[in-house]
Amino acid sequence: QEYTLAHVEPPDTLDASEAALRKYEDFLATMEANKEKITGPVESGEKLVADRNIYANKINEKAQLIQERSRTNVAKSKEGLVLLKDNHDLQSFLQNCQEVGCW
Repeated sequence: QEYTLAHVEPPDTLDASEAALRKYEDFLATMEANKEKITGPVESGEKLVADRNIYANKINEKAQLIQERSRTNVAKSKEGLVLLKDNHDLQSFLQNCQEVGCW
């Protein structure tokens, strides 16, 4: 997820923009479907901390790190979607301008 989110590039054509937007929306759906991979370990960690595991400090630290990385990824995913949607609007506008110029 982090790699994909770090490499969101706005395309320079309308067709490429549409394809990138569809691909990114698929990525977001996969990200949502895999949410359990984040919540599972965090909930397990919280249970261990509540049960006063002797390693509770280390467990809590790791769980917080996982949650923070997840929150960061969610924020970046929203930013990436806005970027790609805005780029799609731009590419659509530019294509319309080009069609008017040819007319």
